[in-house]
Amino acid sequence: MKRVFIFLYGAEINTFMGLNPKQDELIICADSGILMASKLKYKPKNLILIGDLDSVPNSKVNWCKKNNFKIIKHLKNKNFTDGHLTIEYACKKYGKEIQKIIIGGITNQLDHTLGNIFPAVPFIEQGHKIRIVNKKQIITILNSDFELVNCMSHTISLIPLKPTFVTKTEGLKWKLNNETIYPFQSRTLRNLAIKPAVSIKVASGVLMVIESW
Repeated sequence: MKRVFIFLYGAEINTFMGLNPKQDELIICADSGILMASKLKYKPKNLILIGDLDSVPNSKVNWCKKNNFKIIKHLKNKNFTDGHLTIEYACKKYGKEIQKIIIGGITNQLDHTLGNIFPAVPFIEQGHKIRIVNKKQIITILNSDFELVNCMSHTISLIPLKPTFVTKTEGLKWKLNNETIYPFQSRTLRNLAIKPAVSIKVASGVLMVIESW
């Protein structure tokens, strides 16, 4: 599957490089995400900088201009965060068959973190595939069947962002079968993968699957 990478605040180089990126794969940076992009060991062929640029030094703006990277500047007094605008741009410009992988965006500020998760929901409902990756977790937001691999003994949390009907799970210590799970419940948190692969069959709703190790 083709990929588009989105760099948000807190993006980690080692996490990104662990995904074996190719030089021609697109990187979209939300404001300060450009700081990591400029430190990569290779120069991306395709890069877009989006945001109000309030956290971007002039040197990085000039670096983008020198390399003919696209810059989409927004007003500082806007209705949406830079992360939201970047996710929206990626989904509107690049089709459902292209996976959107977010690097960073999970911080110790809960409002910032949730603000990077919830904007993905309407695009998931349209059929886009979005993942958030950091060094200790992979967060996948989905509305259809899903499989995790190489996850033996990992902690798996199922968090519905809308009421979600799960028809079946396999490979988890505590199973779900033909059950609706709700955002205000906690019983599907902190499950355990007891097999190398875990499958989750989703009939409706929007589910966030967090794999931790």
